[in-house]
Amino acid sequence: MSDRKQRETALATLASTDALTALPNRRSFMSSLEAASAVLRSNPERQGVLLMIDIDYFKRVNDTYGHTAGDTVLCHVADLIRNGLRQQDAAARLGGEEFSALLVGVELAGARLLADRLRVRIAESSVETGEGRVTVTVSIGLAALDSAGAEAALKRADRALYAAKAGGRNQVRVYAGEQP
Repeated sequence: MSDRKQRETALATLASTDALTALPNRRSFMSSLEAASAVLRSNPERQGVLLMIDIDYFKRVNDTYGHTAGDTVLCHVADLIRNGLRQQDAAARLGGEEFSALLVGVELAGARLLADRLRVRIAESSVETGEGRVTVTVSIGLAALDSAGAEAALKRADRALYAAKAGGRNQVRVYAGEQP
């Protein structure tokens, strides 16, 4: 591979990857979500589910242990998400303490089971930060993908996420209409 081609590949990777967690970034993930939505529009029998994942009380981690420790926690949670998904699924860091995952070829009930296993796995783990051992929990919102498109699925999953937070955090909620 030529030197120029290697630089182009490295730049493309930098543009699509979150520098801290090495997960795809928001722009890259939204492109994948749009593509999955397009496949669903042309193949309605296919299924997919979007997960929105938010670390509960993350500001407390930064305030108590410092931002370097917070970065360590973000990387730890990213690894748990990455390793907790199936090979065909895609995860991303959308920004701050918010992550997302696209589960393809799965119905809502199966996605909920996977999300709850992921939630428990995160809650039961801890990470050494240099400032102390930190344990966090996550709230997760789920929404089925449909012909309405990527932005609509994102809004529905986000509503379910906020319902999980309002319901006490450290839980999974599925979008089920205007009142998730």
